[in-house]
Formats: sequence, structure tokens, C-alpha cells
Amino acid sequence: MMAVLRKKNVYEESQALGKDENVAFLLPQRTSPPPKEAPPRRWVKTHDLDDFEVIDDLPEEDKNTIRRLKYFDFRRKKPLKYLMTREISRYFDRETYLKTSFKEMILFIGFLIILCLMSFSSANPSMFYYSKVMTRLFVNTKFRTDLNQKLTLFEINEIEHVWAYILKVALKNFYWEFWFSRFHQTSLVEPEDDTHILYENKLIGVPRIRQVRVRNDSCTVLPEFKNRFAACYGTYNQANEDKAPFGFQLPNTAWTYRSDSEVGSHTYSTDIAKYGGGGYYVDLNTTYRDSMSQIEELQEYIWINRGTRAVFIDFTTYNANINLFCMVKIIFEVLPTGGVLPSFDFSNQKLISYVDAWDFVILVFEILFVVYFIFYTIEEFYEITYFKWHYLTKFWNWIDLIILVASVDILSFSIIICTVFVGFAEYAHLKFGNQVNDWKSLPDSVFSLLRSIVGEFDYAAIERSDPVFGPLFFFAFLFFIFFILINMYLAIIIDAYANVRSEVKSGGVKTHLSDLISRFFNTFLRKIGCKRYAENRERKAEAAYNKAVYQDIRQFFLRCGYTDKEIDIFFAKYEITEESLINPEEMNKVIQKIQETPIRGPVGAEIPDRINIAIIRMKERLLTLQNALTDTDKKIKIINNKLDSFYQQSAK
Repeated sequence: MMAVLRKKNVYEESQALGKDENVAFLLPQRTSPPPKEAPPRRWVKTHDLDDFEVIDDLPEEDKNTIRRLKYFDFRRKKPLKYLMTREISRYFDRETYLKTSFKEMILFIGFLIILCLMSFSSANPSMFYYSKVMTRLFVNTKFRTDLNQKLTLFEINEIEHVWAYILKVALKNFYWEFWFSRFHQTSLVEPEDDTHILYENKLIGVPRIRQVRVRNDSCTVLPEFKNRFAACYGTYNQANEDKAPFGFQLPNTAWTYRSDSEVGSHTYSTDIAKYGGGGYYVDLNTTYRDSMSQIEELQEYIWINRGTRAVFIDFTTYNANINLFCMVKIIFEVLPTGGVLPSFDFSNQKLISYVDAWDFVILVFEILFVVYFIFYTIEEFYEITYFKWHYLTKFWNWIDLIILVASVDILSFSIIICTVFVGFAEYAHLKFGNQVNDWKSLPDSVFSLLRSIVGEFDYAAIERSDPVFGPLFFFAFLFFIFFILINMYLAIIIDAYANVRSEVKSGGVKTHLSDLISRFFNTFLRKIGCKRYAENRERKAEAAYNKAVYQDIRQFFLRCGYTDKEIDIFFAKYEITEESLINPEEMNKVIQKIQETPIRGPVGAEIPDRINIAIIRMKERLLTLQNALTDTDKKIKIINNKLDSFYQQSAK
């Protein structure tokens, strides 16, 4: 005959003080495993371990279907050894669960190492320096405008500056016509490599200049101002995009719209708008002079005008020394407010993957990554076939559990902190957004507040924007975030720590992963010839385990209402010490004797009953005290009356 578990009903729970699921005598509810040498109990998992009780004398079932899982309503079957997952092992003994968890941990560590090596190999310090030198060349290079202004890319503010940048910076850097100095001009006898960008970077293909436009009627002019504004060009979006031919209207791509599939480009997003991949474009030539003629023609016929909303310069370079491609995109956004907003995007990629020995090592890791991916996929599908439709039920039960756990503390804290953050961010956006760049939009305001938590806050900017409300906003934010919300977060952590600590104390002695690893290590020591050292470790571990069990039994008796002196007498009677525990036969006798012992009085009652008894006794004492005070008051009045009569007689 074997023992299985069934769920207790409400009536049974109300009638019992709580049965120990492991040793089967009366005590408050507890989920610890049995003592080391107690008769083993078979376990089954449902959705709540605290609702288990042991029922004996049930008929033996088939070995392959030992236990029936009431919550999932299916019979456990023996899984394949190499496809045993952590979720499946939850329904077996604790040692199987720990072994499976340890196996998955080792596999995941290997997977994580492979993934990290693959990720880190895709980036190297040369990418940073490559981007840095290209930035200095195309972004930080100064040029002169027609008005003799000396500017860099980020100082461009109008369309004429854009043309000057293309002619004097972009074209000259695309086509290097000299060697190591301008006094050694390029000639036919010089090798072609000497004319690469910065002598080392080959221009792949030819650069492309593309623009997107909006229609003239993309916004509405008020009737009062129609005589002053003949045209109206609104902000860029797909509905307002202009796709009609314009300007010189030659049958080429510079004046005729092409879709993104024809251009071979994709959408690009900035802080201002999300631009489509189509538009009007021109591919430059392979020589400096021909490209110069193309740009001058576009400038002469006003290719960039009021309808232009963005101009893109795209090109790609390749450096054979470090085997890297650099994709460059320089953007000039023509704003509806007037003016030009420049930006750039540099992206370095290693498109030719396998060149040197380390690249082939990475290839091996990539193959292992694919093997891991296939293994995890097969494992997950096997889990689905094992649980069948209960797989989905199990998943949503975990989701429900997470929601229930988080709803009390973390969810409440998240709601509070989100409300405070959005409130401060909205105020900062409305108050400082028209003058300070960090607060120009609501998402930027939220991000600025998050940065301020780690100490990155531009206090001087908000103080310049508003000398009164700027400092008030700053100190109010510090007070609510650091003195209230952070302390609330710490309180949640401390409370969780206290709950876990109390659970560990009341949980008793369990087999942990460290015990399993220690057992494997001792086996390894025996195999390599360190038998004596392994035996010493086992003796120390057994002594620590016996001590923990001893303290666990003592705590159990204390919760049952026994005093320390009674517990010491009990231990002395059955010769229970930290060094030696009782054997199974003696344990059965002890259990039988304790079951025959009547339940103790108020000390052994549940905590709520103890509280009620204490309250009743306190009320009785208060009532007795009140009666005593009433009697005392009556006696004092009698004494006062007698004294008054005595004084009156003395006066006569």
C-alpha cells in the first residue's frame, strides 16, 4: 500500500489544527520534508502545497502511473531521460528536480557563453576608430560659404549652406585627387590605391543624393493671410508626400518620383518625422569633375526648394585592412518653420565574415548555437507532447501566479512611480519644453527624469529657463523620488526578505542544489583517490544535517506549545542529540505516542485562538479593575461624608 495526497475540503480544515504532511501528527501547517530516517512519503503536486494531507491505505496503481495530478488532471508518465525538463521534473522527487535543474543550468551557461562570444565577435575597437575618423572627415571639417562664413556640418542652418557643404566637403572627400600632399598631384603612373578616401577606404559604387518632398496644398492658410501667403508646405507624412514631377522635368530620376522599391531604399526615422524610402534622387559620377557638373546643374535649377523636407546623402566605404564596411547617411531636414536641421548616421558592419582563424572559431560557435536552438526547440515540443493541452493551462497558471504575487506590492509601487514620473515629466515639458532641448517632448522629459536618477541632470538649463519654478521643480522631484519612492522600494525589498526568511525558518530541512553538487564532488574525489578527504567532507555534511534536523524538531515542539524543559526531557528520554538521531522504528513509536497525547490547552491552539483568549482575559481583568474602582469611589464618598459630619460636630 502506498500514500497519496488529496486536497482537504473546507470542513476538514476548520476541524483540524493542521496535520503535518510528513510525520502525520498534529501541528501547525508546514511543508518541510520528513526527517532523514523517517518512512518516506510519496508526493504529488497540485496548485497549493499548503492544502495537502496524507491518506493511507489506497489501492496500488500501475507503476507507470503512480500518481494522479489532480490539478492538471492527467497521469504522470516516465519521460525520456535526455528530454527531461525542469517543468516535467517538478512532478517527481526533489533529487530528480535538482539534478534536472543543475543540468539545465550547465547547458544554459554554455549557451550563454556561446551567445556572448558570437555577440562580442561582431564588434571590435576598430569599428569605433573607423567611425571616429569618418566623423572627423565628413562632420567636423570646416568649409566656407558664399558669404565667407566658416561652418561645420552641425552649423548648417539654410539651404545655401547645404549646397556649399556638398560642393566643398562631400565631393572633395569622395574623390581624392592627390597623394600624401597637394603638391604631389595624381598622375597615371601612380597606383589607384593612393586615391582612396584617407588613402585606405575604397568608395563602393557611387554616392547618391535623395530628397523627399511635400505638396503645395499640404496645409491650410487662414483667409486673413491668403493675400500674403500664396503657397503652403506642411509637415512631412505619407499623405502629404509629393510624387509629381517638378522643376526642370527632364526624364531622369532627379526630377521624377521613384518608389522605394525602385530606389532600393527604406524608411528612415528622425526626431522630426518618419521619411519614406522613395523620392527624387541622383547618382553621382565616378569622377570629381562630372559629379561637380551634376551638382551645379541641380543647384542652378533649384532642386532643393520650399517643398523639400529632407535631403539624404548615402554612400558606403570599405577598408580592406580591417575588413569593415562603413555605411554613411547624412541628413538635412528642411523644417516647415524655416531653416535646416542636419544629422548623420554611421554604421560599421563586417559583411565578409570568415577570413582569419578566429573567424572560423566563431563559425564553430555559430554551429553550436544552431545545435542549441534545435535542442531547445525539440525540448519544448517534447514538453508540449508530454503535457498535451495542459501545457497551455500550466503556462497561464504561472501568469496568474505572477499577477497575484506582483499585484500587492510591485504593481502598486509601479503605478505610483509611473504616475509621479508622468506628472513631473508633463509639467517639465509644459514649463521648460519651449526653451530646453531635454524637455522638448513628453518622451524626452521622461527619459531626462530617468537620467537624473543616476545623477545626469542639467540644473543650470531649467534655472535659466525659469529662475523661480526651475529650482522648485528640481527639489520637489528630488524629495518625492529619493526620499519617498526609493524608500518605498526599499521597504518592499525588506518586507520580501523578511517573508523569505520566515519561510526558510519554518520550511525545515530540505535538499538543496548545493547538497547535490557537494555529493557529486565527493564522488569525484573518491574516483581520483581522495577517499579520506571525501569521507571527512561527508561526515561534516552529515553532522550539519543532523544539527539542522535537531533544531527543526525543537522548533516543531515549540510551535506545538511545549516548553524548553519539556523538550529537553523528551530528547533525553529518547536519546535524541545533535550527533545521533533516532532510527525509524523509534520514530514510529514516538509518533504513535504523540498522537495518543491529548491536545494541549490554549498554548497549543492556533494563533487566532490565542489572540481571542488573550482578549477575553484582558476584558475580564478590565471589568474587575472597573468594579474595584467603583467600590473604591463609594468608600471614598462614605469617608468624606463622615469627615463632614465630624467637622460639623466639632464646630458646634
